Amino acid sequence: MTHNIFKLVFKLVFTIILLMLVILPSQAENEMTKKLIVGLEARYGNMKGLVADFTQIYRDRAGRKLQEQGTLQLKRPGKMRWDYREPEEKIFIVNDKTVYFYLPLEKEVTVAELKETDDPRAPFVFLLGRRNLQKDFKSVEISTVESPIVAGNIVLELVPKRISNTLKRLFVEIEPKAIRLSRIVLINANDGRSDFILSNFKENSLVDDSRFEFVAPEGVKVLR
Repeated sequence: MTHNIFKLVFKLVFTIILLMLVILPSQAENEMTKKLIVGLEARYGNMKGLVADFTQIYRDRAGRKLQEQGTLQLKRPGKMRWDYREPEEKIFIVNDKTVYFYLPLEKEVTVAELKETDDPRAPFVFLLGRRNLQKDFKSVEISTVESPIVAGNIVLELVPKRISNTLKRLFVEIEPKAIRLSRIVLINANDGRSDFILSNFKENSLVDDSRFEFVAPEGVKVLR
C-alpha cells in the first residue's frame, strides 16, 4: 500500500513539474509578446517621420544573394524614399499612392500604383502609424524559427491576414530594452527573403515633402 501511494505521489509531482515547465515559459513568452507589441505601437504609432541607414540583403530560393546599402526616409502619411549608394545608385520613392523606381545608370524610371507593385520595399510605407498590430495581422508571436542577429534581441513573427506576392510572413527583430526595430525580414510568396538591417535612427525627423516627389530628368525614359 505504501509503495503504491509513493508511486502515485511521484507521478503527481512529476506531472506538476512537467506542467510548470510548459505553462510558465508559455506565460512568460505571452507577457513578453504583449510588452513588445504595446511598446512598438507606442513608439511607432505616433511617430511622424523616420530616417535611418539600411543594409538590404535579398536571397531567393536558389540561394542567390544581393546586398545593397543606403538611406531610408519615411514620413506620414504614405511617404517613403530609399536612396541606394552601393553597389549601384538608384532611388525608390512612394508618394501616397504612386511608386517611382529610378535607375540613373540605365536612364529610366518606372512609375506604378502602390497597390499594383510587388516590390519588397512597399510594405515599409505602413511602418509608421500602426496602432493595433494584432488587428492588422492574423497572428503576432515570438518566433521559433528566426533567430536574432544581435545577441539579446527578440524576433517577432507576424502573419498577415491576406497573403500577397509581396508578403507571406514578416519577422521583426527588436531591441527589447529600447523597444526599437533593428531588422525587418520580409518573406514573399515564392519564399524569397529580404532582410533590412536598420541603424543610425533619427526618429521624428521630418524631411521636406519635395524629397518624395520625382520629376524625370531630361533624356530619362518613363515606363508605366
